[in-house]
Amino acid sequence: MGFDPLSIRYIRLAHDARLGVGDPREIEVVGDGAAAAERWGFKVGGSFHRFAGWVTWFGPTRFLQSWLTRPPLLYLGNFYSSFYHDVLHWRLKEHRVYERWLRDSEWGQLFEQYGSGPLGTPPPRRG
Repeated sequence: MGFDPLSIRYIRLAHDARLGVGDPREIEVVGDGAAAAERWGFKVGGSFHRFAGWVTWFGPTRFLQSWLTRPPLLYLGNFYSSFYHDVLHWRLKEHRVYERWLRDSEWGQLFEQYGSGPLGTPPPRRG
């Protein structure tokens, strides 16, 4: 994805606690070796959810944690997330990124071919 997974705190913590493998050098990639070299420019940044999680678990409202993390208030967060990501963000920004990826990248063109054949039939190989 283009960044060092071990630079992300929760991946580093899980890796160090042996809850999984966070170091890509320790993961065997089987198949197309080019996939491991892909860099898509993903970024890890701040978000409302990250902030809300910190405020709820560690911040000044942690005394309200049992109330904030249980229904029905919790459902408001799910609604907000669905509306923001699926309605606003996708339609206003991300669908253009997706369309450009389908059109301009080899992976996007391969992805589009998966829907063109009978169910379960792999796409035709490129020569």
